[in-house]
Amino acid sequence: MARLAGARVLSLDYRLAPDSPFPAALVDALAAYLFLLYPPADSGVAPVAAQNIVIMGDSAGGGLTFATMLAIRDAGLPLPGGIVGLSPWLDLLHSMPSVLTNAFSDYLPAEGFTQGGQGSLKRVAKLASTVHPDDDLLNHPDMPEIQHYASNAVLDCPYVSPLVERSLEGACPMLVIAGDGEMLRDEAIVFAKKNAGASPILHLSLYDDMPHVFPMFDFLPSARYALEQAADFIQSVTGDVQGIVNKSFVRVGVDGNRQPLEEDVVIGWEKRVGKLGGGHQVLANLPQTEA
Repeated sequence: MARLAGARVLSLDYRLAPDSPFPAALVDALAAYLFLLYPPADSGVAPVAAQNIVIMGDSAGGGLTFATMLAIRDAGLPLPGGIVGLSPWLDLLHSMPSVLTNAFSDYLPAEGFTQGGQGSLKRVAKLASTVHPDDDLLNHPDMPEIQHYASNAVLDCPYVSPLVERSLEGACPMLVIAGDGEMLRDEAIVFAKKNAGASPILHLSLYDDMPHVFPMFDFLPSARYALEQAADFIQSVTGDVQGIVNKSFVRVGVDGNRQPLEEDVVIGWEKRVGKLGGGHQVLANLPQTEA
């Protein structure tokens, strides 16, 4: 990415769960951003203007990228030039249908999305006699912890699950790249559609047949297209090149051909987008199959 975008890269070795659960990773990300903006006098590092910084991450790091942007905005700090999320994990509540429907077209193990794997799933199954669907599921005394990263009580916090943020008003330019075959596909679509009116520049690219974080498979043409797209975005929002359009929702074929994302894919989420942003009870009641 440094070569493609002609940029310098600061790779953040942030603390990981379960040894360091939320908010450790977010604190580390904010500390790194503040270091770039306001480096100590004895650091030997020159300050970097916020508009020249693009925060980028994939998977859990992609979710952290958007959470960091929210925290930066909410703290009143200068916003970065842009945000890039590659297959970002935006919903730790697993509310979206593709977590189930794309389980057989992705390499992520379905059982890996709950703490403890199959053991946790079996424990959850045993709750059927004690937990009612209308209960406060995340705070139910019989509900085991779902994630290593954060306790159940904060999974519907936007700094943990950016998908539930009510509005990205005042956000910086954003690029979301996802694979059409990945389990996290739907949350990328909903996040982009939900916030299309709030961000000055927002792009969603859905790559045909691609799995989770497919750009790391750099032998694939689609991976190269995605990395080049990210590099173009970085150069555009930092002012190195001109001409980026404000909004785009596109489907990218395996040959690199780009077409507008089908209307039914985007518009079909209106009812879900209208319900999002209020917490886990609303998310838990979303339909599990596409209408």
